Amino acid sequence: MAKRRMLSIDFCESDRFYMLSPVSRMLYVHFVLNADDDGFVDKWRTVMRCARIEKKFYLPLVEGGYVIEINEGLILITDWHRHNTIRADRYVATAYAKELRSFTVGENKSYIKASEDILVNQCVPQSRIDKIRIDNIRIENDREEKEEKSAFTTNQSFIHTEAASQNTDNECVNNLPISTGFRNMVALYFMKTYETIDIADFISWCESLNWIGDGGESIKINYRKYADRFMENKK
Repeated sequence: MAKRRMLSIDFCESDRFYMLSPVSRMLYVHFVLNADDDGFVDKWRTVMRCARIEKKFYLPLVEGGYVIEINEGLILITDWHRHNTIRADRYVATAYAKELRSFTVGENKSYIKASEDILVNQCVPQSRIDKIRIDNIRIENDREEKEEKSAFTTNQSFIHTEAASQNTDNECVNNLPISTGFRNMVALYFMKTYETIDIADFISWCESLNWIGDGGESIKINYRKYADRFMENKK
């Protein structure tokens, strides 16, 4: 298990979080610090005893949906993935794989109960569910993906054959709309490299740069390079 944990400032500085008592907020931080790499805390009672916090301060975390009580000895931090993104080479799978398969990560990065179609396939590890979802998206949007690749190939050929107009060609690529096909290409790269399909923050970061990278190069064409840089900066 990692020795360092992160907390989302957007989450911890929200009015909703500040509605909790200071003691409950402190307890939540202790839970995050003691969670495994999937957000499970199997010694939450010990954490409370060591921090000398009464159970009455724990109950608002459960009632408010900040933690999910699996059983008397195990809890899951609902917004774990809003706080922490762990690199694939450092990730240690939870010992509670069976319990994890009962949940999936929603669009807001929070754990939610897995839908029935996922629960039917309990033999599929949770770590592979996102990949299955991406594979389905890839099939459904195959045509758009091919069109996106074709557009990139055309613009790259201009870049290689007309060096004098390189910046103009990059602008042409950058002016292309962010299609579903392109998003899926990026999501597939993130899934294969970092085992996550959450690319919203990466897209926002690229947009803040107007999709222009080093020396005026197109981030869209070189998205793998900038995806690696983005993830490196998140450490």
